Amino acid sequence: MEKSCFIRLLTPLFYCTPPETISGDTCYKRLKEWNMILAVTLSEEIEATYRVQLHADDFSQTETLDELCALVLSRR
Repeated sequence: MEKSCFIRLLTPLFYCTPPETISGDTCYKRLKEWNMILAVTLSEEIEATYRVQLHADDFSQTETLDELCALVLSRR
């Protein structure tokens, strides 16, 4: 349940990718719209919702949305 909520929260931020194609297996950094501004936006959204602060290293250590979600949940 938690992973699906996480993905639903972040899906609208990937504005160039059809929402139905985004899943836990999505390699978010390979998406067309991925850039530093989107990374900051994702960080802010995650911090506001989960009260977890992400750093640049966290994005370097994860590839998929499932991995990012697991990292966030491990810090709650």
